[in-house]
Amino acid sequence: MSFENWLSTRHSAATRRAYCYKVRALLAHLDGAAVTNPAVLAWLDTLQQRGIRPRTLTVHLAAIRAYAEYLEVTTGSGIPGLEAIRRPRLDAAVRAVPDTASVHHLLASVETLPVARPPDTCTRSRARIVLYLLAYSGLRRAELLDLNVADIQHGPVGRLHVRQGKGRISRWIPLGDALRDELDRWLTVRDEWCRHRKHQSDALFPARSNTRLTATGFEALWKLCMEAAGFADRGWTPHCLRHWFASQVGASHGAKVAQILLGHASVATTHGYLHADDAALLDAVAQLGQAPPQALASEESREGTKSARRRKRPSTGHGRRPRPNTVSVPMTAGRRLRITVEIV
Repeated sequence: MSFENWLSTRHSAATRRAYCYKVRALLAHLDGAAVTNPAVLAWLDTLQQRGIRPRTLTVHLAAIRAYAEYLEVTTGSGIPGLEAIRRPRLDAAVRAVPDTASVHHLLASVETLPVARPPDTCTRSRARIVLYLLAYSGLRRAELLDLNVADIQHGPVGRLHVRQGKGRISRWIPLGDALRDELDRWLTVRDEWCRHRKHQSDALFPARSNTRLTATGFEALWKLCMEAAGFADRGWTPHCLRHWFASQVGASHGAKVAQILLGHASVATTHGYLHADDAALLDAVAQLGQAPPQALASEESREGTKSARRRKRPSTGHGRRPRPNTVSVPMTAGRRLRITVEIV
């Protein structure tokens, strides 16, 4: 059983591809040498010297640990001492989340891309629907690339089926009117493109080699869109639109709804996706110390009324209010006589 087949029972398709790619890179670096604990440490040090970020190094280490478990199961010998390797220390992620005006500008800037010329290319239409899916459904990159035409459910309430997302979690995402219109427009362009090229594929985003759009092609398309919008120097990634989507949904419908749409196993993860824009922060600070005078006056009057009531409350000497029409008369030996008086 190959490493990729072994992973298929444990991880999603995107995780399998990432782990296999990173393990192949390690084996190519070792060039036939045994995979040992010192060799893994040297490989991680090499990656760090190349400028690989700590979060990516963590993924490399997770892939190597999965490979060690695979060796343990299939050959009976893993990689001794691998569990002693600590994960790289991660700095707190500070993600630049675009504001709503910038997202709308990014979507509109697609019209400046080259005009589609079937059957050679359909860059403008493809870029437009990719951006709409990222912004209005909150998809991850791998989830978007794995979409098939059959995953789009038409009807009175259109839905998008995300199969085996991160953590092998499947979910349905309702489609808004704007996204439904864009999907219908893209399906028309896609069918024409496939017919001219005699292309047979179930992928929502087919490629020229009878496969689907790859991660490399997706990154090139994203870079093209960022340059067209004039945002090339802002350092935004496609995942930033997922954060924007989560912030919009969380602000209007709460974190629980955002969790379901994003496909998070825990709402604690969703809270890391909820951001407040500068306008909301400024509005929150501007309202501090600006309570209306009449509100303060009414609050003081309520406090005065409560104090007056406390002062006027009769005391029975034992902390209890007397019963109506009842008089307590003290007697000797600690006994009390209760006399009921009828008032005429």
